[in-house]
Amino acid sequence: MSDDLVASIDGREYVYSVAIDDGSYCFSVDGACYRFRQWTWGEKNRVTDAATATDPATAHLRVNVALFNELMLARCLVSADGLESVTPAALRALNPVLGDTLLSIAYWVNELPDSAKKAFTPQYTAASRTPT
Repeated sequence: MSDDLVASIDGREYVYSVAIDDGSYCFSVDGACYRFRQWTWGEKNRVTDAATATDPATAHLRVNVALFNELMLARCLVSADGLESVTPAALRALNPVLGDTLLSIAYWVNELPDSAKKAFTPQYTAASRTPT
């Protein structure tokens, strides 16, 4: 593991490190370890497709946000203390506060450029790529 870093996500600070062997992000949340990876462009497209349907009444595309979030988190969360497996069904059973926290971290892992996460940098928020 590399040295510990701090990410400011949704107003809370989380200690994390970047695994040297695979580039995954190991976050400490309330004393437990959660390891995330960035998803690929193809995975993002498949999740978007799986969570999108055409509304028969309007012919507009509708995204099932809950399904999108579950599938995204299941793709990006590699391992988690207390979870035997990381599946959408297992994630649905999480405490809602923990689930929202892990989802925010997954977005952070996938939205910020690598240089902002893997180097000593100012604090960033999940909603912005600019320093806070």
